[in-house]
Amino acid sequence: MAIRTVLAPLGSTRDSTQHLANAFMLAKRLGAHLDVFHISPDPRDSVAYVGEGVTGAIIEDLMSVAEQEGDAHATQSQDQFRAACSAMGATESDTPSGDGFTAAFTSITGRIYDLIALRGRLADVTVVPRPQKGDDAMVQATLEVALLETGRPVLVVPPKTIEEVGKRVVILWSGAEEAARAVAGAVPLLRQAESISAYSFSRYAKPLAQAADLVSYLGWHGIPVSAHEDVDTSGRDVEDVAFETLEKNNADLVVMGAYTHSRLRHLIFGGMTSAVLERAEIPIFMAH
Repeated sequence: MAIRTVLAPLGSTRDSTQHLANAFMLAKRLGAHLDVFHISPDPRDSVAYVGEGVTGAIIEDLMSVAEQEGDAHATQSQDQFRAACSAMGATESDTPSGDGFTAAFTSITGRIYDLIALRGRLADVTVVPRPQKGDDAMVQATLEVALLETGRPVLVVPPKTIEEVGKRVVILWSGAEEAARAVAGAVPLLRQAESISAYSFSRYAKPLAQAADLVSYLGWHGIPVSAHEDVDTSGRDVEDVAFETLEKNNADLVVMGAYTHSRLRHLIFGGMTSAVLERAEIPIFMAH
């Protein structure tokens, strides 16, 4: 299945310029439609936890301020969207067409969890920024909802403008169903890659998972893999080996499953997903 729709949720207080540039770049590379979706928090949520004794007038003032801030931020996002359309040569359109690089902007007020989940389920891939220290809560929430609630792949982009993506791809193959979903979702990008390398790591991959099996699968899709290896990481840190592999291949995209163990386990003990999200300076194509 081709990637025809790309979703880019906005709404964080973080400046959206880089995020939009990366989302536009991906959509242009794929000749896809980019759906830029700005979410303003519901003003009623800003007073949900106000203590007792607060007057109705104060509550109305708080809601009014929240609404004004949301409107101002939405206007800023729309201005950035139009500037990106002009810079990238995208046609503004919200009408489905057979092909071509198009983009549309929508602004809505509501709960980010519900809105991103619903919108993301009708997108072929959602582009989200990688969380950084100091970000507001929406950045992390957007990533988690896109990964865990949409059933669709997610492209996590680093906090910088990406010039290219998907020319030199590294697949971290674990044999898990999450990894299988990531590879299947990435097929349109893999078809355009100049080189693809596939690796399985002991203590990360399932016991019988082999990179050669993935190579065979992609071969049936007419996608050649330049190199593959099953790496024994006994006595070594798996995450360090993974990053050495990305550097060795000069990768500009990594494809992998996300949270193959429970989310709680990752929060407590860490894991490959957490390590890559914290350290990767290249885009990550993930699925849960």
